[in-house]
Amino acid sequence: MMLLGNTIFAESIEDVEDEINQIEKEKDKLKKDQGDLDEDKADTDSKMDENESQKASAEDELETITNELESTQASIDSKQSEITETNEKIEKLSKQVKQLKKDIKKLKQRIKERDELLKSRMISLQKSGGGVQYMEVLFGSQSFGDFISRSSAVTTIMDQDEKILEIHMQDKSDLETKQVAVEEKSEEVESKKATLETQKDELVALKETLDSQKDEQDSLIAQLETEYEELTEYKVSIEEEKEILAAETEALEKAQQVAVDRKSELEQLAKKREEEERARRKAEEEKARREAEEEKRQLAAQKEKDTETIEQEPEEDNSPPDNNIGNVDFIRPVSGGVTSPYGYRTHPVTGEVLSFHSGVDLAAGEGTTLRAAAPGVVSITSSLSTYGNTIMITHVIDGQEYTTLYAHLSSYSVSPGQVVEQGEVIGKTGSTGRVTGPHLHFEIYKGSFGGKNRVNPIDYLP
Repeated sequence: MMLLGNTIFAESIEDVEDEINQIEKEKDKLKKDQGDLDEDKADTDSKMDENESQKASAEDELETITNELESTQASIDSKQSEITETNEKIEKLSKQVKQLKKDIKKLKQRIKERDELLKSRMISLQKSGGGVQYMEVLFGSQSFGDFISRSSAVTTIMDQDEKILEIHMQDKSDLETKQVAVEEKSEEVESKKATLETQKDELVALKETLDSQKDEQDSLIAQLETEYEELTEYKVSIEEEKEILAAETEALEKAQQVAVDRKSELEQLAKKREEEERARRKAEEEKARREAEEEKRQLAAQKEKDTETIEQEPEEDNSPPDNNIGNVDFIRPVSGGVTSPYGYRTHPVTGEVLSFHSGVDLAAGEGTTLRAAAPGVVSITSSLSTYGNTIMITHVIDGQEYTTLYAHLSSYSVSPGQVVEQGEVIGKTGSTGRVTGPHLHFEIYKGSFGGKNRVNPIDYLP
């Protein structure tokens, strides 16, 4: 049997009862599906709460790491300033060391020269036996005045040797002192620089670790935000699917009521036919009685004609009409050809590779007349996320529920609960929702709306 407009065609009342029972089973199934969706929604809400908690924790951790990074960077800058200052000191000290080395070089040269001079004098003294030369100078004077002059000269020479020796010793002492000072100062500055460099390296290593941790937290937060968006989109799809299932339930109730009404009509028709049959039989019995009496009179009056055939009127054929019109095929809701088939494809809007296309796209310009693919009850006329303006119709054909979906429409000509005939105008095509241009997106579900019931519309269209 099938639902067609306001009339249900069936072979018998039993067929209608089977149809009512089948619809009741579909309603129970939809109720279970709605319960599953409620569980999915609760689970999704829980995941969203957990996501927000993880995100808050990650943001707190990120703030702590950021503060540590700022502090570490400040320490690095401070160490760099100290290193720069130390380098300036080293540069200045290097200049001093360079000058000091020059001074040491000159001093060494003077010491060397004095060493040679003193060595020469000592050799002279040894060869002359001590102070002979000085005595010769004194005794070789020609007069007292000459003696005084020579005596002063000898004393001066002896004083100069002593002073040379004193200066020589002092220079040697200064040389040792300067060398030690240069070495100590250089070691101190180099040691400080090495310490600062080590501290800076440690801080830089710490900063790299913190940068890595910051990148991890940034990545985690981005991942959580993406997950939250996906959960939000999934929650919206659940709520839309709940709305669709509720509308389908109402459509099935409408179909069930139509079937109940038709059953009542068939029962009344059966009762009427039964009464008519009783009346027909009574009339036939009365007619037979009259014919028997007439035959008796005729036999009595005309015995010679007892072989004559008595013609009787043929019986009327009062068998009930055949109201079963067979299976109903789906028709194309618009005349345009397929522009995008059912199945996996590269999404024309998002560019997502291997995106599943749950229906077929049929070519249709803006405002093209849209017709119902089969008789049924309208369940949805609403704007649904990516579908845009959408019509959904529930069909019950030969005991099987089907759902058709028409998306991206510009307008509706029907409303929820309305019974429609196959080919009846239900709206106009458009480009609402997520599309690249006007066309009709058409889906068929063998059962209620849901991915598990989804079928390829091309298998059902002429």
